[in-house]
Amino acid sequence: MKKVFLVLSMLLFSPSVMAKKVNSDCEYKRAPLSGKVKIVYNNADFKVKIVENSSDIKVKWVNYFPNKCGEWKRVGIFEDYSIEIVDSGEDFTIEEVDDVAGI
Repeated sequence: MKKVFLVLSMLLFSPSVMAKKVNSDCEYKRAPLSGKVKIVYNNADFKVKIVENSSDIKVKWVNYFPNKCGEWKRVGIFEDYSIEIVDSGEDFTIEEVDDVAGI
């Protein structure tokens, strides 16, 4: 019984499972997570899930040039990347904030 508990603990709390998907440079798969974003319903560059806490990145929607980590400007064309909002199967999670964006 102790061995089963030990194995389960190692799997659930291993660094690879608990690791954030967005790195410390505010990138996901080498793509910087700031810029102009288009929301689409399929064929997105990234699938994101909106959560209320414990997110991979905090996102602030802005109307000016989004040049800091987590600052996103919603656009219809000329996007830097596209996202699809999903309930499961996400690439990373976001928390929408009104104040400080980032990791």
